[in-house]
Amino acid sequence: MDGNQVKKTVTAALFTPASPVEAEDLERGASILERECPIIQLSPPPARSGNAPFPYLAARDDDQANIFLDLVAGAADLLWAARGGYGSMRWLPQVLSRLPSRPPTVVGFSDITFLHSLMLNNGGTTIHGPMLATLPDTSKESRQALFQAMTSGRFPALRGELLVDGAGRGRLIGGNLTCICHSIGTPLEPPWEGSILLIEDHNEPLYRIDRMLTHLLLTGRLDRLNGIAVGSLHKDAQQAKEIVADRLGAIGIPIIYGLPVGHGPDNMPLNLGRDYSISGDLLTPE
Repeated sequence: MDGNQVKKTVTAALFTPASPVEAEDLERGASILERECPIIQLSPPPARSGNAPFPYLAARDDDQANIFLDLVAGAADLLWAARGGYGSMRWLPQVLSRLPSRPPTVVGFSDITFLHSLMLNNGGTTIHGPMLATLPDTSKESRQALFQAMTSGRFPALRGELLVDGAGRGRLIGGNLTCICHSIGTPLEPPWEGSILLIEDHNEPLYRIDRMLTHLLLTGRLDRLNGIAVGSLHKDAQQAKEIVADRLGAIGIPIIYGLPVGHGPDNMPLNLGRDYSISGDLLTPE
């Protein structure tokens, strides 16, 4: 989307790629959207042909793959995830070889991390930000920033705490830490080389955060990065910060911590696939 041009209407095709979503949550999110940014026109989620095999999935894998390919081939400006949860990585292998060279922009976070990586690996860019069902729990500032990103392509610079000094520049990748770790060794890995890695997570015990960071270290992937940007990780932010410093501080690249991104009220949008820079305590789109 051209960052210098505001569209009169932006069409967002709603889809549910992971766990099911309650109709009430969609209605609450749609009400906020209508009140705060009516130029975004929603298309309802496509109908499913059958029941999902497990209650934590929104649909069968074949259904999900076919729905997604139909949406990709459609005319919508954006594909906006209704919610996350779990399930995207089950069906994404079915669409790997069937995507266009310039796929549409996907919007979401959490389990949508797998879709972000897939789009980036196919030459696209995506929006890491709130989903429709999470809008009621998202701060107004973050919502307004999201709507501006969706309608004009303008993204804010975000302020954090410079945990490891230095400056870095590169394509922004990543998202949810758990999903990133589970992508290692699969076709859904993000493109690491020369990138800045975003990580965030929610409801993971501190020892699991330690284990996941250690896992990433042992894979050698982090040696290929130009920087690391950390959103919210744990309710004990100080302890989480100390773990990040302990595990990642010796890599030799800048690390910015405590960005207003992730599973919380402050969930500012980021343009994955775009070049960002870390300078001082700012993460800035270029």
